[in-house]
Amino acid sequence: MERDTLGRNRVLARPVAGRLVAGVAGVAVLFVIVAATLVACVGRVPDTPSSGSPSGESPEARPSAPALSPAPAPPTAPALVVGGWRWHEVGLRPDVNTAVIPVRNGYFGRCGEAMCTSANGWAWRVPADPAIFSADGATLFSPLSVAHGPDGGLVVTAAEGVWYSPDGIDWRASAAPIDAHGFRAVVYGVNGYTLMGSPDDANGGRSRLYGSSDGATWTDLGLGPMVGILAQGDTAGGILDQTAKTSTGPAFGYSADGRTWVTATIPANDYPWAIPDRLADGSLVVQGGEAILRSTDGRTWAALQTGWQPGSMAVTDDRIVAVESDSAGTVWESSDHGATFRKLMDGASRVDQFGDLILLGTNTGGVYVGAPLSPSESVDTTPTATGLPASSPKPTPTPEPTPAGGISKDEAINVATKAAHPTAAALDTVTASAERDNRYGRWIWSVSFVISYDGPVAMSGIVVDIDFLTGEVLATGNWIS
Repeated sequence: MERDTLGRNRVLARPVAGRLVAGVAGVAVLFVIVAATLVACVGRVPDTPSSGSPSGESPEARPSAPALSPAPAPPTAPALVVGGWRWHEVGLRPDVNTAVIPVRNGYFGRCGEAMCTSANGWAWRVPADPAIFSADGATLFSPLSVAHGPDGGLVVTAAEGVWYSPDGIDWRASAAPIDAHGFRAVVYGVNGYTLMGSPDDANGGRSRLYGSSDGATWTDLGLGPMVGILAQGDTAGGILDQTAKTSTGPAFGYSADGRTWVTATIPANDYPWAIPDRLADGSLVVQGGEAILRSTDGRTWAALQTGWQPGSMAVTDDRIVAVESDSAGTVWESSDHGATFRKLMDGASRVDQFGDLILLGTNTGGVYVGAPLSPSESVDTTPTATGLPASSPKPTPTPEPTPAGGISKDEAINVATKAAHPTAAALDTVTASAERDNRYGRWIWSVSFVISYDGPVAMSGIVVDIDFLTGEVLATGNWIS
């Protein structure tokens, strides 16, 4: 079973616009959502979202413009303390397939068809508070990976391109080059920002690299290794990915800055499923398929001996939180860099990164943003419960009906066959699915062919994305598991 770039389990990977793996690329996965330090714990931001005009704009600048009242902050439910963490149930929140970006005055993300902001990470509002996020015009983009530069500057990759901000509040479109299948990540190092392009068959499956001092303009740095992972969230821990496929199996590489790469040794039969997080002691941790992996230098990775398999993982405030792959949904926490773990609670469905906070879903349908108690609030002196309360399952949304008038499945397969030229054997493995893809902003047919199969974790193939209504080929590329 392979996971696609949205973190969904599939028999065949189906890359999406801006994420398509062109070239022989390992499709590693990034689940979305969550993590950081709550205001009540560390005083990072006030509980009430701030309001105000965009930076540098005064009432006199546009006297004829009507005054706009900021949208009121949504009500916030009382926090719950469980297992030494403070939890807030959250309703409106950024889209699952995008990243939450922590900035100076709070957090921002994309909520459906609008940008949204939060002063604390759990109470989100639309429209965005201009004191937290502003951009020229009615800018709407889907944040994916973020790199933090000096003096508060940030660069974000998005499905719609690359964006930069000198202060984390005012965002502008970058003059970045165009990558046909979307950039895989942006990383910051001593030499500046580095953009990593998608693997390209024309370059032997390698990815093109670009450098910038400020995120506004970019210089071609030549070819790097194959980078197939789609980095989601903060890339301060660098990039760990399959960078080649050899006769003896996959080869892995690690880079702290996107430019200098070292060979990485991964435990046998394991694979990194996300991007690494850097802990306070300088060590790195990443979720693997069989265990949590840890390294002190990015070169040698070892499995943490926990006695259980992680189903999902997030890191915040130097703590590792993981949900066990078991029917009880057991949540474990480590505050000593993975040396030991203690049980937090049962009843979780998964945990994910949420900026610098964590997002925990419960088996009864609740979704909570959480962060550890501050040092002055020990578990022994703070009232605590043994678990989060049962929540009423959230209503199941009615799927959008497939539009009428599109090309048929057989027609889509014919179009894909002409575009990809699969062998007769590969044609026998073809699968096709119709779905609305927000990366393209339209309905598509996704058609996939298996080229080679040496087991469920040693597969490769071709994928073709086709406009559902017109039959236009939107993108083609290779995938591997």
